[in-house]
Amino acid sequence: MLTQANLAVEVAELAKALPPFPQVVLKLLDLIGDEDASLDTLAHLARNDPVILSGILGAANRLRRINAQSDIHDPFIAASLIGVNIVAPVFKTVV
Repeated sequence: MLTQANLAVEVAELAKALPPFPQVVLKLLDLIGDEDASLDTLAHLARNDPVILSGILGAANRLRRINAQSDIHDPFIAASLIGVNIVAPVFKTVV
């Protein structure tokens, strides 16, 4: 039973069961802060994380569907379409 007295111990035990944080996310977060980072580099790293990839593709395809255009499947094209100002928050939602 969870009580105030054993809360810290229980949380620590539960934290041990969590999966490790993906390295690709840490790299992407570093690149977001780098103004010299290319969109190509960001898109290439995004291919390695399905959650980030689907977020980028989803954002770009929502814009395309407004104009009745077909979906795109390339993360670089998607990132180019929506721009870094939309790509960066997609990365941050994973954290």
